Amino acid sequence: MEIFVKDLFYLSVKNKKWCEEKIIERLNNWEFERVALLDRLLLILAISEIFFIDDVPPKVSISEAIEIAKQYSTEESPGFINGVLDNIYKSIPNEVNSSKV
Repeated sequence: MEIFVKDLFYLSVKNKKWCEEKIIERLNNWEFERVALLDRLLLILAISEIFFIDDVPPKVSISEAIEIAKQYSTEESPGFINGVLDNIYKSIPNEVNSSKV
């Protein structure tokens, strides 16, 4: 578990800007800086887990981020996080195809 946490942390820091771009692309009429800090961090961790860690199914990453948001963030956060991550998850085939070009 400790190795997994270190790997996820490293990947999240290494790919932070890329993950932030994925989030910003999905914010309609909302500034990234206005998103709650915890929500931004949860999204970055979940996106890193979805794209860069093969051992965890994407749906599990999404579910974990939502559960943490329910426990520690605002009332609106779980729905917001679910919406952003679900949109990103549905774009995975396009992301993979565009990265191969």
